[in-house]
Amino acid sequence: MKAAVRKIRRGGDRDWNERFLAMCGHHLVEPSACNPRSAWEKGQVESQVSYIRRRLLAPRLRGGSLGEINARLEAMCLEDAGRRRHPEAKGRSVLEAFENERGSLAPFRGPFESFRAVQASATSTCLVPFDGNQCSVHAAAAGKAVEVPARPDRIEIRRNGATVAEHARSFAKGEAVHDILHYLPVLRRKPGAVRNGAPV
Repeated sequence: MKAAVRKIRRGGDRDWNERFLAMCGHHLVEPSACNPRSAWEKGQVESQVSYIRRRLLAPRLRGGSLGEINARLEAMCLEDAGRRRHPEAKGRSVLEAFENERGSLAPFRGPFESFRAVQASATSTCLVPFDGNQCSVHAAAAGKAVEVPARPDRIEIRRNGATVAEHARSFAKGEAVHDILHYLPVLRRKPGAVRNGAPV
């Protein structure tokens, strides 16, 4: 998948995606890839993913926020691990075996900040296209190149490393998301725009 591997070279060497490598480095994990179209090489992993999908993700979880869904999913995972017998540690559950090993594990370094960054250009009307929507940006960035790091819950718009806008992430299409504060410099110069301006 492109999120992990950009290119497979002759002999099987991989050009890894930089953000994927950064995530591996954050969690002290060394990536290892199977051969293309050779799913049997990771059968044990695939079967565990299939088990979790069947047991915990069907029907699809719903909630008021991503945090609420994640908290419910974590509770379900712990409950399942407490119920399942460990395949090698006889007489113990998966959760009990994990707790026994916890002291030997490296400490958790905190969540990895995952995002997908794309390059874009702000229009003369202070809008940046992203995923089928238009998001406003501060007037100082109008007509300029910007970077859009997109996270699961929000998007940030940067110009030369400085944040010039931030919006809640929307997965709808065809929306225009405005922040009136982005347009104040324009409204000071052109107060008549208040009557017909889209942000207003």
